[in-house]
Amino acid sequence: MSIHDADRHNPSSDEIQFHRFFENAQEGIAIVQDEAIVIGNVSLSRIFGRELTELISGGLACLVRDEHRENVAQYLRAGQSEDPKS
Repeated sequence: MSIHDADRHNPSSDEIQFHRFFENAQEGIAIVQDEAIVIGNVSLSRIFGRELTELISGGLACLVRDEHRENVAQYLRAGQSEDPKS
């Protein structure tokens, strides 16, 4: 899903400007809700070498290396705001 799919009404000029920024950013941008990627831009797909639909269906876990997934999952489940190593 792209940011354009999320908003079907007549967008304001601010919304249009945001959409342009979001879609044209060189940085990968993801909007996350409940540990799931709900919207991402083309750069996110390019950076991770995966289709955007794969990133969205895989959630945050697909952005983390296999050997670190369990630690990251525990960190997210705990809702910690600090580095777990401290």
